Amino acid sequence: MSREDLEKWEARYAADDASVGEVDPFLLEIEALLPRTGRALDLAGGLGRNAMHFAERGLETTLLDISPRGLLRAENEAKARGLSIKVVALDLESDSLPKGPFDLVVCTWFLLAPAQWQAIAGSLSPEGRMVYVHPTVENITRHAHPGRRFLCEPGKIEAALARAGLEAIRFDCGWDAAGHHTARLVARLG
Repeated sequence: MSREDLEKWEARYAADDASVGEVDPFLLEIEALLPRTGRALDLAGGLGRNAMHFAERGLETTLLDISPRGLLRAENEAKARGLSIKVVALDLESDSLPKGPFDLVVCTWFLLAPAQWQAIAGSLSPEGRMVYVHPTVENITRHAHPGRRFLCEPGKIEAALARAGLEAIRFDCGWDAAGHHTARLVARLG
């Protein structure tokens, strides 16, 4: 990730109005498909909204993000809630994932490159689950952000799944309750 991008996220998480927020609604919708024990990895998880949810569910949770400031805020919020999460400053575009296996790997609102899909597949336990939520190109018809270069193109997710040896348990694509056009999936090793 560029220095400019890092500075953008550091500034965003330094703002007084930056809050952890609520867990992604898709994660609540698919709760029955997700593990209740084991290890969870939240990729590009920002202030930890999803990571804290997994810790509350009883999973040993690791939160990855590029922003040390965001991770510090997430760690402090987790402590205030009586939760334990491990935080790791990591650039998904250039660094390797922590050593698995993980029973759950989640990535919301971060566009994964093909090699990252393969790294995720390699980090899953045999019964592990991957969850991905990301806006598609259709989203640009209603929202200026994220820009087109950060949106999923038709067919790219399916191709990435196949190349990584993953199979979809559930795959939805459409307008979500928040008014964004997103791809939402749960996958496992194929």
